[in-house]
Amino acid sequence: MPIRSENQIESLQRQFKTSQHLLQLSSYASDKPSLLNEIAKTATLLLDVNHVVIGLANEDMIETTYRWQKGEKLPFNYRFTEGAGIQGWVLLYKTPYLTQDSSIDPQISPHTLQEIASRTLLCVPLAYQGEFYGTLLVGDRNDGKSFDQEDVELASKIGNQAGLTLQHCRLIEEGNRRAAVLETLHQFSDQISEQNNQEQIIYQLLLHSIEIVGGSSGLGGTVEGEKLLPLISFKDGEKRDMIDCGDDGLKLGEWILHNNQAYLSHEVQSDAYLNRSIEESKDAMATLAVPVSQDGACLGWVEVHRPLLKQGKFSWDHVWLVQSLANTAAIALGKSQLFVELQHGQQELRALTAQLVTRLEEERKRIARELHDEAGQELVSIRLSLQLLQAKVNQVQPNQSNLKAEFDNVRKQINAAGKRLSAVSYQLRPPLLDESGLQAALDQLIREMRTRSQLSIDFQSKGYSERLPSEIEINCYRIVQEGLTNIFRYAQASDVQIILLQEEATLSLKIIDDGIGFDPDQIRPKALGLLGIRERVTMLNGDLEIDSKLGEGATLSVSIPLAEVE
Repeated sequence: MPIRSENQIESLQRQFKTSQHLLQLSSYASDKPSLLNEIAKTATLLLDVNHVVIGLANEDMIETTYRWQKGEKLPFNYRFTEGAGIQGWVLLYKTPYLTQDSSIDPQISPHTLQEIASRTLLCVPLAYQGEFYGTLLVGDRNDGKSFDQEDVELASKIGNQAGLTLQHCRLIEEGNRRAAVLETLHQFSDQISEQNNQEQIIYQLLLHSIEIVGGSSGLGGTVEGEKLLPLISFKDGEKRDMIDCGDDGLKLGEWILHNNQAYLSHEVQSDAYLNRSIEESKDAMATLAVPVSQDGACLGWVEVHRPLLKQGKFSWDHVWLVQSLANTAAIALGKSQLFVELQHGQQELRALTAQLVTRLEEERKRIARELHDEAGQELVSIRLSLQLLQAKVNQVQPNQSNLKAEFDNVRKQINAAGKRLSAVSYQLRPPLLDESGLQAALDQLIREMRTRSQLSIDFQSKGYSERLPSEIEINCYRIVQEGLTNIFRYAQASDVQIILLQEEATLSLKIIDDGIGFDPDQIRPKALGLLGIRERVTMLNGDLEIDSKLGEGATLSVSIPLAEVE
């Protein structure tokens, strides 16, 4: 019986370790290369394997860039279409693939056999809530054993958590991409808003068009009456003097002039309208062109090219981006309109951030509940079993002091594991917040901070009687938590006052300290605590004010409209 209890403890410790690493992975927020390294690190550690390959889904194929061998990152540049190789099979069927002998498995691709050289291979989807993001391929356990169903289940868990994190990464990338696009539009508007030189306007339009869609070359010009005037060409990052395109080279410009609409093509060899004079390469080229129009009149045009095989097709989204630049160039005074678009882009970015924060909180709540309900109950069961076992042993051998010491030691280990589980569960999501509400959770947080920091903290709650929406409660809790953490780390304060006030449809929160203070205008970009507070307030449609001076403490004031959140 003691051996069984120890095995249960070891199993629980492994589960706890796994949960910790999966939690770390699900909340990991960084750039994609760092994220892939973290996924590979987690898979290597939890599955105890020699080889890891991560592939990312790109339309109808899986693209791999690197593989990890015993933690070392190595190049692995391959593409797998649906059904091709083990990654292509997982892409097609969206289910794990396990082979115990890769040398005789016809599904395994030759380069996988050659470069990874693993006898046993396991590949699982990187997916979350039905969205497929890529594949995770692992090979050869360090203990020399073959992969089993337990490995498949664990790898699938890793794939699920990695899928969630890749989803977050994609949301952030999309938000950043949109913000960068709108920022480019805004900069372009500033650059040409007072520019009267037509060549400079077309040059800036062409330069920004190539940059924004990833082109390699382009051509632009204006219209005088019914005649095209090519003004500028651009290739491989260099501005070139306008060459004589000839009649054949301006056919696309003429089409734009007469139709006054955008043009998109990937058939440079066979399309009679496309300009071959800009690109010396005989490779297939992707081309888009847009008019520069105002009040229905075509004032000019730009066209952008790039190698089809190397850089891929243009899309109508790309056309839309270039057309937006062209519209700005035609209007020249469209700065105010672009500023509105920039604000819209920032709102979208904030909405994406809010979605990310909400999903992270939901995931924290779920994991905290599982740790408390499942792992916690298992500990209680083990503790009771241990007590019963000790009672039986005492009946048989009542005076075995050495056995009593061993029982006490196991009991201490169980209690320590229970405390660690409770601490992790509390950090993820304080139970009082869901059970009793914001005020009770803040009371507990403040009591713990008083004990840990020796700060004198005065907490006042006025007009707060009923439960608030969970979105408000969790974000207010995190704001106070982050505020107290910042005060403890940086403010050198002795007294802190926290005021929670509810007046009609507004919730107000103030955190006041008597510390060394700071200049709010000099907040560093890396001050993630204050930036996180600002993001949480923004996602609640609230207002944040920071009043502080050097040597005079600081006051953080938050005002949240309750009606809008509800």
